[in-house]
Amino acid sequence: MDPLTALSLAGNAIQLVQFGTQIVSKCQEIYKSTSGVIIENWDIEAVSHDFQHLSSRLKLSLRGRQPGCLTEDEHALYAVCEQCIAINDELVTYLNKLKVQGQGHRRWKSFQRALKSVWSKKELDVLTKRLSAYRSQMDLHLLLSLKMHQSIDSLQQDTRFNNLESTIKELISTIFKTCIHQVESSLLYSLRFPGMTERHEDIPDPHWNTFQWIFNDLKAGRSWPSFTDWLISGNGLYWVQGKPASGKSTLMRHIYDSADTWSLLNQWSNGHPFVKAGFFFWNSGTVDQRSQKGLLRSLLYQTLEANRELIPLVLPSQWQREYLASARLPQSGETPARTWALRDLIEAFKLLTEEKMPSTKMCFFIDGLDEYNGDHAEMAQLFRDIAQSPNIKICISSRSLVVFEDEFEGCPSLRLQDLTHGNITNYVNDRFSKNRKWAKLVHQDPLAAQNLVREIVDAADGVFLWVRLVVTSLLNGIGNRDETSDLQKRLRLLPSDLEKLYLYMLTNIDPEFYLDQASRIFQIFRKDREDTEILAMSDLARNLQPGPLTVSKLSLAYDDDLQQFARQGQISLRLGDIFSRSQRMSYLLRTRCAGLLELSETLGEKESHDSVATFNSKRVLYMHRTVRDFLEKPEIWGRILRRTTGTDFQPRERLLNSCIICLKIQVNNSVANHRRVLGKDMWANIFHAMLYAYLEDLDRGEPCEPALDELNRVAGAGQICRRPRGHWCDSCPLQFISPVLLMARRDNWFSLAVQFGLHSYLKCKARQDPEGLNKKDGFDLLEYGLLPTPSGIQCSTRIPIIVLLLECKTPRDKIEKSRTTWEIAFYYAQESLNKGNDVEEWLEILILFVQHGLFNKEWEICNLTGVSVWDFIDDVILRSTSAKAQTLRGLLTDPSAAGDVSVDIEEAKSLSPRNTEWLIQSGPESEPTACGSGSDLRTATTHQPLVSSSAYPTTAATYQSSTFSSAYQQPPLQQLVTTPTSGWVKDENGSYRFWNVERWVWDYEHTEKDERKSKGKGK
Repeated sequence: MDPLTALSLAGNAIQLVQFGTQIVSKCQEIYKSTSGVIIENWDIEAVSHDFQHLSSRLKLSLRGRQPGCLTEDEHALYAVCEQCIAINDELVTYLNKLKVQGQGHRRWKSFQRALKSVWSKKELDVLTKRLSAYRSQMDLHLLLSLKMHQSIDSLQQDTRFNNLESTIKELISTIFKTCIHQVESSLLYSLRFPGMTERHEDIPDPHWNTFQWIFNDLKAGRSWPSFTDWLISGNGLYWVQGKPASGKSTLMRHIYDSADTWSLLNQWSNGHPFVKAGFFFWNSGTVDQRSQKGLLRSLLYQTLEANRELIPLVLPSQWQREYLASARLPQSGETPARTWALRDLIEAFKLLTEEKMPSTKMCFFIDGLDEYNGDHAEMAQLFRDIAQSPNIKICISSRSLVVFEDEFEGCPSLRLQDLTHGNITNYVNDRFSKNRKWAKLVHQDPLAAQNLVREIVDAADGVFLWVRLVVTSLLNGIGNRDETSDLQKRLRLLPSDLEKLYLYMLTNIDPEFYLDQASRIFQIFRKDREDTEILAMSDLARNLQPGPLTVSKLSLAYDDDLQQFARQGQISLRLGDIFSRSQRMSYLLRTRCAGLLELSETLGEKESHDSVATFNSKRVLYMHRTVRDFLEKPEIWGRILRRTTGTDFQPRERLLNSCIICLKIQVNNSVANHRRVLGKDMWANIFHAMLYAYLEDLDRGEPCEPALDELNRVAGAGQICRRPRGHWCDSCPLQFISPVLLMARRDNWFSLAVQFGLHSYLKCKARQDPEGLNKKDGFDLLEYGLLPTPSGIQCSTRIPIIVLLLECKTPRDKIEKSRTTWEIAFYYAQESLNKGNDVEEWLEILILFVQHGLFNKEWEICNLTGVSVWDFIDDVILRSTSAKAQTLRGLLTDPSAAGDVSVDIEEAKSLSPRNTEWLIQSGPESEPTACGSGSDLRTATTHQPLVSSSAYPTTAATYQSSTFSSAYQQPPLQQLVTTPTSGWVKDENGSYRFWNVERWVWDYEHTEKDERKSKGKGK
C-alpha cells in the first residue's frame, strides 16, 4: 500500500473514531447533567447523517483492497478499519433510537430518558474505552506506515506522481518537509532550557598553550594513559580527576572546543556519522544546571539536533503527538508536551544509547560530575552502563572522591595536579613578564626572581586558582614598589590552603567600613540566588528565564539613595545612568568583596552589539565553587551577617525594590515612545517582585505594603486597558496565566495578590476596607485562591487567604457565587486524589466552605467532575485514615454540627444598626443569649447548649437552633460581650449559610437606602 493510500485510509478511520468519541462524550455529559442546555443545539438527525457519511468514506477507501496483498503492518491497519466500521454501525443504530420529539425542557427530558433506555452508564464507559483503543492503534499504524514511506524520493517515484503537474508535486513535497521540520523543531525547543550552555561559556579560556599537552601525549616517558589513543581507538570511559580548583573544567572546555578532538573522533568513526555532546555541571547554577534532568535534556538536544532523523526513534510517542497536531489530524484535545518528566527523559536516553540504534557513534564530555546534586554512585553507574556500547565513549571529570574511584576503577585516568607543574610555571612567568616593574626586579636580581617563581609553583601543588590569586596579590605588591624580598615575605604570609586564603582575603579588607558594604553585597547576591532556585522550579521558568543576578540589578538593589524611589515618586534614570552604576558595582566587587565575586558576560541566544546593554547584562558569579562552599559555612556566613545586625537592611526587600525601579524605568521609556503596553520584560519584573513579596511574607510575615502599592500604581501607569472595565492585570501575557482564567478575566490587583499568596498584604487591605476585597467583576477572589498559582510554586498561605476572604464576605456575596466556588474547590480536590497527591489541604478548604455556607445539598454531584461528594469522601477514607474526611462527612450529614442558627429572616431585616447594638452572652455551661438594645430591643434565646466549631476561628460565638422572639427583655448587662453575632443561618429555602448579623443588617439597610434614592430620582 503506497503512503498516500495509507494516509488517506488512516485519516478517514481516525476521523470516524474521533467523531464517535465526541458523540459518546456528549452522551456522558447529558447523562450527568441536570439541565437541557447541553443538547439545545445538538441536532441528532444531522449528527447521524454526518456519521454515516464518514463511514461511507471509510468503506469506499477499503473497497477493492485484498488483504492478501498487504504487508503485515498494512494488514493490521486494514483490520482496525474494519473494526471502526463495525462500531460505527452500532453507534448509528443507537443514534436512531435517540430521535425524540418536543421542544425545550420537554424535549430534554425525553432525550435523557431515551438515552438511559439505550445505554447504561457502564456501557457508555466501555464504548469510550473501545474507541480510545481503536484510536491508539490507528495512530500507531499510521506512524509505522509513514516511517516506512518517509522518504520523499519514494513519493516522487510513485507512478501517479508522474501524471501530476510539477507544481503540485513540489507543493506536496514542501508541505511534507515543512511538517516534519516543524515537529522536529518543536521537540528540540522543548528540550532546551534557559542557561543550557551558560556554564560552558563561563569557564575561562585556558592560558596560552596551557593544556595543549593533552593532545601531544604520544611521546615516550608519558606517565598517564594516552588521551589521544583513547579518542582514536579506545572505548568506554576516560576519567579526568583532580583537586578542587586544579583546572579540570578549563581542561574539559579546551578538549571539548578543540579542533583536534573533532579530528581524532573522525578517525574513530571510520566514515560513520558521529556526534559530540557535552554537559558542564555547575553546583552554583540553576536546578537544571546541576540535575539529572538538565543533563539528559542537554545531551538529547545536542545529539538529536545534529541527527534529526533519530527523533522519531528516540521520542516515538512525543513525535507522533506532535506530528498529528502539526498535520491537523483530529486529536483528543491534548496539547504537545512542553515539560519533561524525568522518567520520559531516561527512557529516551536509553533508546538513544541502545546498540540497535542506527550506527551513529557518540562521544559525551561530562564536566564536574561531583557537582551533580543527586546520588553520585547512581550517576557514575549510569555512565558505566552506557559506555559498554561500542558506539559510545564518555570523558568525565570530577574531584577524586572515593565513590568515583570505586566506580571508575580500571578505566583510563589522569590526575591533573600531577601534570600541571610546567603549565603553572609558564602561567606565572607570562603574567609577571607583562609588568614593566617586574622586568626591573629581574634585571636587578635574576636569581631571586627565579627563586620566587619556583616557590610559587611548589606551594601551588597543582591548584591553578591558588596561583591566580597569589600572582594577583604579588602584582599589587609590585605596584606598591615592593622589592623581591618584600614579595617573598608577602608570599609566605599567604596561606597555602585555598579556604584559609579566602579567609585571609576577607579579613584583610581595608578600611573596615568596606566590610559593611561587602556584607550587603554578599547578602543580596545569596538571597537572589536562593529565590531564583525556587522560581527555576516553577512553571514560569521558561518564560521568565531566571538566572544569576546581573550587575545592573545588583547595583539598583545595593544603592541606598535609590530605595526611596522604589516606594514613591518618579525616577529619571536612563540607560547611561544604570551603566555608570554598573561600572561602580564592578569596582566594588573587586575592592569590597576581595574579588570573591566576579562578573561573567553571556550575551545569550540573541547577541547584543550594544556595549552599554552588554555590560549591564553581565552576571555576578562566585569566583569558583570553592568560594561558595567557603562563604556558606555557618561560621563564615555568621560573620558576614553580623555586619548588618541592628540595621533595617533586608536583602529581599532590596531585590523587590530593584524590580520596581526597573519597572519604572521601563514604563518611562514605554510612555516616551508612545507604547503604553506592559511587555514581557515588564511582566517579568512584576512577577519577580510578586515572588519576592510572597517569600518575605512567608519568612518574616512582612506585608511589603508600600512597595506593592507602588508596584500596582506604576504598572497601571504603563498600561492603557483596551476594555472599558479592564485593568492592567488583564494584559498579562497568555503564557503567564492559568488557562482556566481565560474564560472570564476581569482581573484586578487583588486577584494577582491572591494568586501569589500575599496573605499579610491582603490582611492589611482587609483591615483598611473589608468591602474592598469583594468589589470585583468576573471571577470571585475566592476562586483565584483555589486556582494554581501563576508561578506554579506551592502556595503555603492558601488556607489563611481563604479564611480571610471568607471573613470579609457578606451573606449576599456567598449566595451569588457559592456554587461555582464550591465546584472549583471540589474539582481540584478530586484531581489531587486521582493523581495520588495529598488532599488534606483541599479537605480543609471544603470544610471551611461548608462551615461558611458555601454548600447546598443540591450540589452533591459536581458538574465539573460528575462525582458525588460522598463518593469522594469514601475514596479518601479508603486510601487513608483521614480525620478531615470524617469531619467533612459529619458536617455534610448534619449541618447543625457546624453551629446552626435558625433565624427569622424577615424579623432580622427589620433591625436597624443605628439604634440596635448586637450583644452576646456566652459561657461554656450556660445557654447563651443574643440580645439587642435600644428602641427596638429583641432577644434570641437558645434552647440547646452552645456548639462551636474549632476547625475555624469564627469572629464570634456560634449558635445552635436559635430563634428570635418578639418579647422585650432587659439583658443582664454584666454578662454581655459586644462582638458581632455570626454563625449558621437557615434561610427560607432551607439552605444553611454563614451569617454575620452586624454586617448583614448594615448591608441590607444600605441597599434599602440606595433603592429609596433611586425612587426619589425617578429611576
